[in-house]
Amino acid sequence: MLMQKMGNSCAIALSVGIAALAVPGVAEAAMLTHSTPRFSPDDLEFPFASLPYFDAGLGKLNRVILELVGEAETTVQLENLSQQKGFGQGYAVAFAGGAVYTVREGVGLWWPVIDEARAQIAQPLGPFDGALDGGGLSGATAYTKKTFDAALVIDSEFFGSDMQFFEGVGSYAAQLYAFTEGEGSVSSGDYALDWQGNVSNVGLRVTYDYTPVSTPEPGGAPVILLGLVGWGTVLLRRRKVAR
Repeated sequence: MLMQKMGNSCAIALSVGIAALAVPGVAEAAMLTHSTPRFSPDDLEFPFASLPYFDAGLGKLNRVILELVGEAETTVQLENLSQQKGFGQGYAVAFAGGAVYTVREGVGLWWPVIDEARAQIAQPLGPFDGALDGGGLSGATAYTKKTFDAALVIDSEFFGSDMQFFEGVGSYAAQLYAFTEGEGSVSSGDYALDWQGNVSNVGLRVTYDYTPVSTPEPGGAPVILLGLVGWGTVLLRRRKVAR
């Protein structure tokens, strides 16, 4: 009877050991990032690239972060103008599962009327050489450059079922394009605006924020289980001897 009880106790202990081994660990969020090649566009270049879908077998997709990265710079030269501006903009479009997402970023330099412009650019450019009637503003130059990183965050809270568009096998298309432009206007007189703008090193980056598939908790469960199995074998041998 005693041996039978010990055998039953061993069986119960073995069941508990197996159950402990099967308890999954607490999975932490992970990040997976992919990027398109970088490019510097001209007026005729509208390149297409691609980004890989998220493999649903890796875990649960929590959110998708699309980022447009690049550099934009503008140089504007005052040529007796009352207003002028120049700016560069970059755009990126991702097509995932029939859905379209646009990320955009711009960098600009804007000078209002001459009175305000004088206060804004006198420090970086030095004092104006002449009166405000247009007699001495010609040749003043301003320059701005910005490295941009614009992000669009796609998650279930705001985009609902859109998350599934990024899951699959293979890749989806990502179109990248950029442009620069400038304009000037005057209240009187015949003046010109000399400006140069450029958007370069543009690319699209996607980051998948996901929770990996749960894995068994590492620890001493296998060791305990082996010990219990060994103890159970000893008990069975003793039981046979007792018979």
